[in-house]
Formats: sequence, structure tokens, C-alpha cells
Amino acid sequence: MTDTRHPQRRYPGHWRRLDHQHGLSHDCRCALVDRENRLWAGSRRMGLTCYDGTEFRNYTVADGLPDNYVRRLCEDAHGVLWVGTHHGLASFDGDRFTTHRFPRDHPNSVRALLATADGRLLVGGQRGLYECRDGALVQIAHEDTGPVSVRAL
Repeated sequence: MTDTRHPQRRYPGHWRRLDHQHGLSHDCRCALVDRENRLWAGSRRMGLTCYDGTEFRNYTVADGLPDNYVRRLCEDAHGVLWVGTHHGLASFDGDRFTTHRFPRDHPNSVRALLATADGRLLVGGQRGLYECRDGALVQIAHEDTGPVSVRAL
């Protein structure tokens, strides 16, 4: 079998084990295969790891992540990678990370991410549901009935 997007890559029909000895974090919390067929893995302590089929690259707070505890990953229709961490949200355009802030006085732990078909990014947080609009997180579902933590979308 050949990957039509990357004809040089061949998959002989068996699994290849990748672990911390190869460069993958041993405490993976979430994973995503993007449109470029790269594997992204978020960890609890080591940040974000990208495997392109040949080598691993690790990203941490030193590279612009809000926190090294990566909880959720999502890719939108434009190929932007969204990274939900214990201390905020970041987007990665292939070159750099951009941090997107929760409203003041709101806990900023990302619990869920969803890129919708109409181009919106929904973010589940400790105090409800948010939408990323023009780089800012705007609360769209309120905690009128008490604290609501959105953990899945």
C-alpha cells in the first residue's frame, strides 16, 4: 500500500511500535493524525510531539505552548493545529504557536475542542463552552445553573 499524498512512504501491512525510546513521550494523553499524515501526541509533562514518519520533534512552553500538559488536539479546515492545555489554548500554523486567552478570571484549562464544518472552533472549559473569535475565547454557554465543566464536544 502507498500513501498517495506521500508516495515515498510505504506501509507493508504491519504495525510499527513507537515509544519513548524513539522520542515519543511515555505519558501520552491525546493524539491526532493531521492532513499531512503527521502524528501529533500531547503529553502530561513533556508538551507536544510531532512524528512526520521519519523523526520526532518536541514542542514545549519554550516554543510557545501555554503549558506542557496537553489535554486536547484538533485540526481545523485550514490545517491549523489547535492545542488545548491545562493552562490555555494555542494554535500552530506550522511555524509558530499563538496563545488564545480565556476571559479574565476564568479558569483556563481546555477540556474539549471541536472544529465545526462552518469554520468555528468550540472550546470546552472548566466554566462552560467557549468559541474562539478573532483570537479571543468568548463564552457562549453560561454557568447559569452552577459550575459546568464541558469535557466532550
